[in-house]
Amino acid sequence: MQGSVRKRGEKWSYYFRVGKVNGRWVKKEKSGFRTKKEAQEALNRALQELNATGQVIEPKKISVAEYMDYFTINYIEVNMRENSQRARKHIIKNHILPAIGNVFIGNISPAILQNIVSEKAKNYSRNYMNLIYATLNIAFSMAYEWEFIKTNPMLKVKKPKKTVEEEKRVKTLTDEQIQTLLDKISNSHHYIPTMIALHTGMRAGEIAALQWTDIDFINSTISITKRLDFTATNDKWEFYPPKTKSSVRTIKIGGELARALKDQKLRQKENKLKYGVHYTDTDFVSTKENGEPVTTKTISRLSNIAKRVGIDMNFHMLRHTHATLLLQAGVNPKVVQERLGHSNISITMDTYSHVTKEIEEQAVNQFESLLQRKIATTK
Repeated sequence: MQGSVRKRGEKWSYYFRVGKVNGRWVKKEKSGFRTKKEAQEALNRALQELNATGQVIEPKKISVAEYMDYFTINYIEVNMRENSQRARKHIIKNHILPAIGNVFIGNISPAILQNIVSEKAKNYSRNYMNLIYATLNIAFSMAYEWEFIKTNPMLKVKKPKKTVEEEKRVKTLTDEQIQTLLDKISNSHHYIPTMIALHTGMRAGEIAALQWTDIDFINSTISITKRLDFTATNDKWEFYPPKTKSSVRTIKIGGELARALKDQKLRQKENKLKYGVHYTDTDFVSTKENGEPVTTKTISRLSNIAKRVGIDMNFHMLRHTHATLLLQAGVNPKVVQERLGHSNISITMDTYSHVTKEIEEQAVNQFESLLQRKIATTK
């Protein structure tokens, strides 16, 4: 990056280009130097500072779109996993840039951001709205840290309160839908991932990464220590740490799932003989007939199969179904939290608040019935 100095009246100044805004070059200029040498030395320092930190840019001279490019390269792609990177980039591209991309970052006020958050909340789910809010929050927090702006406008932006519509219960499958789905996929590579999700509440990435060394048939447990990213393919994949520290867990399994897993292991041995050298020999639990691992992307296609039998669902609903059935059966919420790998009990209670409310009502009714029986026996 080059600049130049020039004399303006009795003083000298320097100037250089810092980038483009809306397709036009933005120029940084500073004047008031007594000599050409002073101006040149100041120019050199400014260019060094810009190359090292990017902090010489004046807030009112860089657009939000330009800043988001900087933020993406220097924060998102450095600090976030691939799934999170993809989600944040999607939010920036589809929600932030269309709304304020052409605005200079120094002109962004809390009111502007509050309006974006409030408008988005009208059309999107609470979870998706949280992602939009979180992306704005970290982007402007870092803009303040990097001194692109003098104050963080997101500090005064409030998340809209949950509406009645947003507090709708999570979607789950009925007993009839579960049976219909299992019948439909019983002879496909979707069967084992679906059975595991229904019986354990594991996430798709955790199921895709599951290996036979993670299954303990003697103690009837599954150890969850890794996941496959959504970008994994049959011939190109690598393991990633689970979503959170609490996602590393060992959970119990019942006889029905254990039998299904043993049948799967036997099937893999038969297919290995059938395909010979054309069989992809891995230690994965969920595989296709030729041994290729069933990736997270493949698992997500279950929703398309479900639609053919009239079931509107996504794979994550199996996790919700498992958790809901446990709570309805009276299992302690703390056990459900640990089984799902939630980082704290409040996430479990908040996600399945509709179930816990039902349980509370049942508990009150049971208590009153018990109390009335005790009173009746004393009369």
